[in-house]
Amino acid sequence: MQEEMMLNNTSTVLSHDRYSRFGESFADVGVCRSTGIRIQLCYQTFGRRDAVGGVVLLIMGIASPLLLWDTKFCECLASRGYYVIRFDNRDTGRSTFLTGRRVLPAKLSTTFVEDEMEVWDTHYDAASSQCGLGSLVDSALLYPRLAFASLVPGRHNLLRGVYTLEDMARDSVGLLDALHISKTHIVGMCMGGMIAQVMAVYHPTRVESLSLISTHSGSPQARWPALREALALASFITYATRKGFAVPLSLRGKNGRSMPSPKEIEELAHALVNLIERFASGSGASFPIDRAACLIQMRRMLRRSSDFSGALRQYVALLNAQDRLEGLRHVCVPTVILHGTADPIVPYFNGEELAALIPHAKLVSVTGLGHVLHPALRGRIVDALTTNMRQSRRGEQDPVTASKL
Repeated sequence: MQEEMMLNNTSTVLSHDRYSRFGESFADVGVCRSTGIRIQLCYQTFGRRDAVGGVVLLIMGIASPLLLWDTKFCECLASRGYYVIRFDNRDTGRSTFLTGRRVLPAKLSTTFVEDEMEVWDTHYDAASSQCGLGSLVDSALLYPRLAFASLVPGRHNLLRGVYTLEDMARDSVGLLDALHISKTHIVGMCMGGMIAQVMAVYHPTRVESLSLISTHSGSPQARWPALREALALASFITYATRKGFAVPLSLRGKNGRSMPSPKEIEELAHALVNLIERFASGSGASFPIDRAACLIQMRRMLRRSSDFSGALRQYVALLNAQDRLEGLRHVCVPTVILHGTADPIVPYFNGEELAALIPHAKLVSVTGLGHVLHPALRGRIVDALTTNMRQSRRGEQDPVTASKL
C-alpha cells in the first residue's frame, strides 16, 4: 500500500513580486500525473524554519483557500514552537487552475443523464420547499444536479474526474520537496483530511504525525450529508454559477462573458456567510458564528480570488476516491481525530469510524460543534493538535482513547 517516495527535482520555489504584500510565495510542485499539467501552489508560512517542534502542513477542504486556516490559528500554532505552512490546493485561490479540463458524465448518453435527473427531481421536489430553493431547470446546471444525485446512496461515480485525491496528495508532497522539508506534521480538514490520509498511506516517510478534522475514510459505511444539506450546497453552487463565479478568472470579460460587479461580489460574500452559518449550526450546535467577523473574512477571501471554477473538479476527485480502509489500518504515526458532534456535512459517525480504523488513534469529540473551526475553540483545538504532535517526538503512543473538548 505504500508508494515509493521520490523527491521531485523539478520542484522549485517561485517569486511573484506582485503578491509580496500578502506575504505569499509560489512553488512549482511538479506535473500532475492525470493531466500532464504543471502545478504551482500558493503558500504562506508562520514561525521559524528551524522551529523545535518541526513543520506543520495545513490542508484545507473543497473550494477552500488558505485563508480559511485563520491567521490567528496559524500564529497560535507557530507560538507553540512550530513552522506552519498553509496553502491553496490546486483549483483554489491563487494556485494553478486546470482551466479547460472539464468534468464529464461517466456515460455520455441521453438515457443516463435523464435517469440521473430523475434522481435529482425526486429528492428536489420533496425537499426544495423546505430549503427555499428556486427552480433549477437550466441546462447549464446539469453538473451541479448530477453532483447532487451522486450523493444518493449507491449512486457514486456518476461523473468522470479530471484528477484524483492521489494527485492532490502528490501536490502536497511536491510542496515539501520545493521547501526542502523531509517530514511534516499534517493537519487536514474535510477534503483536506482525506488528502492527509492519502499522504499517510502512500507517502508514510513524509508524515511525522496526523491530525484529521471533520473528515471520513471514504468507506462504504461513510455517512454523507443529509439531502437537505446537500440541496443547500447545490443551491449555492447554482447561485454562484448563474452569477458567473464558475467562469475562470482568465476568461472573464472575454467572448461575451461579463465580469461580476462589485455588488455581485458583495452578494456572494453574504451568500457564503449564510452557507457557513448553516454548516456551523447543525442540529444541537452550541457555537453560532459571528456573522460580522465572518463577512469580513469572506470579503477578504473574495478580494484575493473569486474564482470557483475548480470546485467541481475537486468535488468529483473526492467523490470518486477509493476507500482508504486497508491503508489506514497500517498507519503507524501518532493520530488524533477531532470531530464536532453537530457536524451536518461530515456527520460525527465518520470520526468514530476513523478512530476505530487507525491504530492508537485518539478521538477528540467537540460537543455541539458543526462543520467549522470555531474561534472560541482555537486554543483547545491547538492544544489537542500539539499534544498529538509531541507524541512523535517522544517515540511513544498512548492506547486508543477518546476525550471531549
